[in-house]
Amino acid sequence: YQRRVMGDLGQSDAENMNRLLSCAMGFRSDAADLHTICELLFQVPDEEFERAAQILSNTVAPALSLMLALHLADQSIQTDAIAIFATIGIKNLNERQQNELVTAVAASLSAHPSSLLLHQFGCKVIHDLVANEQVSICAQAAGMVSLLLQSLRTFETDPIVVSEACQSLWRMSDVKDSQQGDIVRHEICTWGCDILTSCLLQFPDNLHILTAGYGVLAFFGPFVTHSNIDSITSLIRFALTCLRSESLSAQLSVSLFGFLANMAAATALQSAVQQLICDETDSFPTIISAMQRFPLESIQQESGLFCLMNLCFNHSANQKQLLDAHAIEFLTNKIRDSDSHLDVQVAAVGVLSNLAHGDVGKEKIHSCNAIPDIVNLIKSHQSSAKVQAFGCEALFYCSDRYLANVVHIQEAGGVSVLESAMRFGGESDEVVHWASKALSNVSGRAV
Repeated sequence: YQRRVMGDLGQSDAENMNRLLSCAMGFRSDAADLHTICELLFQVPDEEFERAAQILSNTVAPALSLMLALHLADQSIQTDAIAIFATIGIKNLNERQQNELVTAVAASLSAHPSSLLLHQFGCKVIHDLVANEQVSICAQAAGMVSLLLQSLRTFETDPIVVSEACQSLWRMSDVKDSQQGDIVRHEICTWGCDILTSCLLQFPDNLHILTAGYGVLAFFGPFVTHSNIDSITSLIRFALTCLRSESLSAQLSVSLFGFLANMAAATALQSAVQQLICDETDSFPTIISAMQRFPLESIQQESGLFCLMNLCFNHSANQKQLLDAHAIEFLTNKIRDSDSHLDVQVAAVGVLSNLAHGDVGKEKIHSCNAIPDIVNLIKSHQSSAKVQAFGCEALFYCSDRYLANVVHIQEAGGVSVLESAMRFGGESDEVVHWASKALSNVSGRAV
């Protein structure tokens, strides 16, 4: 694509490489030389590319940020300079140069809001920069979000801009700094929900865009309000469509599951989202079927299970639909499977715990003989607070006012397991809390 845009000069690869290196070594911040370098760079053969990128990083790159700042009004210079960074990457730039580049590219995109080619290259550079943990965007996080959202609004039909901007926003949403992350996520949710929805719906077959876009949306939970309900409704229905698609990838399903799980846990929209899933045809069979397509992808399995857990939490109609989809058998197989990742087994126990809130769930858990599997998981991982807490909570709900499961827990050695969990001591108040409640049910005495 870049070669078509910049044109083919017609020389051989060797000639182009020699001309490129000669021009780079003699570069003196000249606009004509810059354009020649930019054109030649796209003709470099793959086997020579790393050498060319290293030379350009050492000779031309140090001057490019200064050129961007000094010639802000010159769209041609801005496009050529940013195109070079987009092509050679930023790995050979030092931390100071990378941080200068963040500021320069942001200023360039703001100064030329209607240049498609500039925004294609610029969004690519921003994606590379925000993916690098050395680059600090804390001071301009909100401004960067605003800039990327504006690019999406202007070029929402262009797959390159949409893909690079969505991936940048995804990276920025998932930062380790919780304060910066909250700033970014709040800005995106407040100003970007509608435009992200529009962009995703335009590219139903682009896995990169869908994965990144839903990856961003998965962080919206704490910030959504009822003003977002129309967009969220469209996105949920589209997510279910994507999960049914033959082209579904494991990574995309992780983003989709994360989005559904977080929307179902969002305080402002929880009941509305759960009811929407309930009203949609075959929602739970769709989710389970998508999980069954990638049984060895532990992150995908865990994400899907947490999605099920949140969607059926305190929602009897969703619990019934999930039970009708043969979820108990599916979940117990996850717990029993010795190849399952521990986090997957724990998440499966969490879904069972939510299903055990109702008598029908308790009965099906009993009939599928799932109790011994929960007890054995707790027994096998006595040092894991997460296993102990989830397992003890599940045993409490399974045994709450349901004698058959009480007997099952006793026969499986659950009393001694719960007593052992009680000795978890001050390491986890949550473990002691659920262990004591479950033990009260199964031992016939208050703890």
